[in-house]
Amino acid sequence: MLTWPSLKTFKKRAAEISDHAHNPRGATGDGVEFLRGLDETERQLFRAAHDSVKAVKQWMANNKQT
Repeated sequence: MLTWPSLKTFKKRAAEISDHAHNPRGATGDGVEFLRGLDETERQLFRAAHDSVKAVKQWMANNKQT
C-alpha cells in the first residue's frame, strides 16, 4: 500500500509520463533519454497513455462530421 508521500510522488511521476506519451519529444526535447529511464511499471503506464491518445485521435477522425 502506498503512503501519502509516495502516492503524491507517484501522481507527479504519472503526470510526467503522460505528458511524454502525448508529446514524445517532451517539453525539454529529451524523449529518448526519458524513455530509457523508465522502469517496467512506468513503461506500462506510458504505453497505456500513448495507446489512449492514439485511440481518441482515431475515434475523433472516424466520427468527424463533414
